Amino acid sequence: IASRDKIKNFIDEACSTYGLDEKNVNLLGFSQGTILSYAVALSYPEKVKNIIAFSGYINENILVETYKENNFDHLNFYSSHGDMDQVIPIDWARKAPVILEKLNIKHVFEEFPAGHGVAPQNFYSLKKWISTKI
Repeated sequence: IASRDKIKNFIDEACSTYGLDEKNVNLLGFSQGTILSYAVALSYPEKVKNIIAFSGYINENILVETYKENNFDHLNFYSSHGDMDQVIPIDWARKAPVILEKLNIKHVFEEFPAGHGVAPQNFYSLKKWISTKI
């Protein structure tokens, strides 16, 4: 079973077990966690609402084949990346907003002067974004 499917199943189990609001699930990922957060959101958009994606990229090879047919109307993405990232090149991350735009998904993409990490000023920007979404 693919990792994206395990996360989808975990979301279902957590909502059921703990009485969580399945209409208000938010994912936050860093690096590989971002890659998987993108995969879950684009493959199963009905399972999540907001996605915070730090220092990662969209790997279309791990999305469900029919992902472009999904309804993404309710999704919101906040993505950021360090412009000096030595692990995941900034060019890979810059493809995400292009893909999200083609799918008409609401998103913010920001670059910060950082390597493979999260710059302090990134947190202020994220806080502002969160205050309008959650």
